[in-house]
Amino acid sequence: MQKTIDKLENLLRYTSQRDLPVVLDKITADLDLFNEIAELACADYQPHSWHSAWVIDHYTDTNLDNFAPYLEKAYKVILKSNSESQIRIFLKVIGKYPLLENYEVLIYDFCKTQLLSNTVSVGIKANAMRLLHKICIKYPELMEEIRLVIKELLPYNTKPAFVHSAKKLFGLTRDK
Repeated sequence: MQKTIDKLENLLRYTSQRDLPVVLDKITADLDLFNEIAELACADYQPHSWHSAWVIDHYTDTNLDNFAPYLEKAYKVILKSNSESQIRIFLKVIGKYPLLENYEVLIYDFCKTQLLSNTVSVGIKANAMRLLHKICIKYPELMEEIRLVIKELLPYNTKPAFVHSAKKLFGLTRDK
């Protein structure tokens, strides 16, 4: 993995929103390079892994096919990583795909736990809320339970990402 990190370091280290189109063009044109970045994104070599995940997030905005084989690894990262950035990004990425059935219960429990945590960033909570909504669409009997949890949390979560997600996904506002 160190050889991959060394190879990709210059590409990823200085990648900013401004440089992103160049990086995306490179990995779109070179499937081997994409695979190396995807593997690094699913590994635990911080900060390179979360930065690679950030690139993958933007890549999957227009191309879902190439990352599909890595979805199970992404689920495992979410459930085991200590990197909040990597978790936040992969929650967003897997939300772009149909949920893997063998992970639905684990992701449901994980996302609900993240919502209830006082120590988790609002980015993780907002992306967890999106996945919970996706699960509730598939299993409507869970919708009321999640709506009640979010309704109880709304008075204590004033961050725009949380409030917006609650309103957009579950029709809840702070005054309801």
